[in-house]
Amino acid sequence: MITIFQVLAPQRIDFTVDDSRIYWSDIQLNEIKTAGISNGLIDTIINTDIQKPYGFAIDWIARHMYFSTGKTKCQILASNLKGEFVTEIHRDLNLVESIALNPAKYVSRRIIEKK
Repeated sequence: MITIFQVLAPQRIDFTVDDSRIYWSDIQLNEIKTAGISNGLIDTIINTDIQKPYGFAIDWIARHMYFSTGKTKCQILASNLKGEFVTEIHRDLNLVESIALNPAKYVSRRIIEKK
């Protein structure tokens, strides 16, 4: 079971069906976390070099995650689902509130900026 003390300020949440995991960005802890749906054990995937990860999405086919960092001069970063191989894919954006993916239609990402 996931307790309230382990999740302070979740901003966005996503999941993968094939391994029954949920993923979320926590804007108070500045972390990306995951937990098994059945056991509730929480793992911190990314906890360094991100600030205010408002935008967050999982590509369940390619098994990548995309997340934003910062409120001004925002970056979009990508990594695998273990938080490895973090790569910057966009920079100097306004606040990114959402990242939408549709990997089944081969749409890699759509970034929604707050103007």
